[in-house]
Amino acid sequence: MFRSAHVLTRLSVGVTALSLWLAGGSLAAQSASGDSSRATITGLAFDSLSSKPLAHALVQLVSEGGDGTVRSATSDSDGAFRIPGVPRGRYSLGFMHLELDSLGFALPPRAVTVASDSLPFIVLAIPSASSIRARLCPSRPPADSTGVMLGFVRDADSGAPMAGAAVVAMWIELAADSAQRLRIQRRQLPARSDSTGWYALCGIPSVAPITVRAESQTSVTGYVEATVAPRGLTHRDFFVPTGTAAVAVLDSAARATADPVRHGTARVAGVVRNENGQPMSGVKLRVWGTNASGATASDGSFMLSGLPAGSETLEARYVGYAPMHVSVDLASDTTRNVAVTLNEHTNVLEPITVYGKQSAFARDLTGFYQRRREGWGRFITRAQIEERSALQFTDLVNATPGIRVVPTGGTGYSVVSSTNQACRPDIYLDGTRLQDPDNVNDVILPDNVYGIEVYGTTTETPPQFRQGKGGCGSVVVWTNPALGPLGKN
Repeated sequence: MFRSAHVLTRLSVGVTALSLWLAGGSLAAQSASGDSSRATITGLAFDSLSSKPLAHALVQLVSEGGDGTVRSATSDSDGAFRIPGVPRGRYSLGFMHLELDSLGFALPPRAVTVASDSLPFIVLAIPSASSIRARLCPSRPPADSTGVMLGFVRDADSGAPMAGAAVVAMWIELAADSAQRLRIQRRQLPARSDSTGWYALCGIPSVAPITVRAESQTSVTGYVEATVAPRGLTHRDFFVPTGTAAVAVLDSAARATADPVRHGTARVAGVVRNENGQPMSGVKLRVWGTNASGATASDGSFMLSGLPAGSETLEARYVGYAPMHVSVDLASDTTRNVAVTLNEHTNVLEPITVYGKQSAFARDLTGFYQRRREGWGRFITRAQIEERSALQFTDLVNATPGIRVVPTGGTGYSVVSSTNQACRPDIYLDGTRLQDPDNVNDVILPDNVYGIEVYGTTTETPPQFRQGKGGCGSVVVWTNPALGPLGKN
């Protein structure tokens, strides 16, 4: 509550040295009850971020006289407010709203002088995204199209602000090297939360969704997706669990190659529906970075348990629909209910028949059968692939002896040695070694896979699959549909 002028000049909820002045317009005030010594102050509370009136804003007028009298009003559904019976004098006028609290800052008050029954109409506004961006990110050039993400980092169970936490945004860019070959580059943008748990990230790219996580010295959230409009602003709070081992990105020059699979006592439940509101059965669900997965029942319902507390991402997949990613904030020993709607259709291509001469690739694939008969390594056939109904490629090899599937420093998973997590087998796709195996799920789709060979050590790996220098074995994937269904003959 506004209690005095000097208190009003230093209101801050989570932002250090941030002052965003209220915008003003012009209206007129009228005398109250015919008393020319008193005035009625009218105005409008407005949210410039959404370009809508701000309902339920608490507007307060504080006398700068010795009594410190406070007069209050609440804006209506149209954002309008009215404070009648205001005596002549000097005042400070300001407002509070949950939207301001969630963004993490309070606005300084405006000085108002009531000298007669005629006053300017006052617009109390949450600044626009461009104004906030200009204040928070003064070093960004005007033509820069990047945006801002801000919010609070809190304890997942108590909700208490978490100071000194790292919030890291991550994305992938394509860049050409000196030989004009395209390579994937990983980008990271970190920030620290202040003493109130507030953080702000400048320079967020706007061309595609990014993934973000928050970390303390001993705890880590899951990865969540976020999209920021060009020169825009996105608000996202993060809830960090306790007791989960993590390496803070800001303090480590060389991060571990993969994160541990997280688990806990939280649960998420809900119903998946289509765009018409009808329940969908058989929708596959998983929570990123955990072993929790399942499918919806005939009524569209689901329940996933054994989850870590904190901010996580629930993924829903169904044939013919684009995957849906839902951010959920979980707490220990608590079930979080969510409603998931799949409404974006994707094209499902009809099967085609390819005619042509047998290539060197096809002749080499004949070795799949021969190596399988001779027992060189471990093999996953097309029949086994269909039985597993995998959501992504790493689901196909997750249970194979000699290797493990672990979360990467993004939203996907990586294949590593079961005995040495820092040791990664080479991955071959149709005879060619992948340069960036961390993105294997983006490159290989389960429905396109016709056979997989897994070799846990270099000594058992056939010579043609030893191009890498890691000495950790190889995973060989075959996808050419013209070669027929492997394992069914």
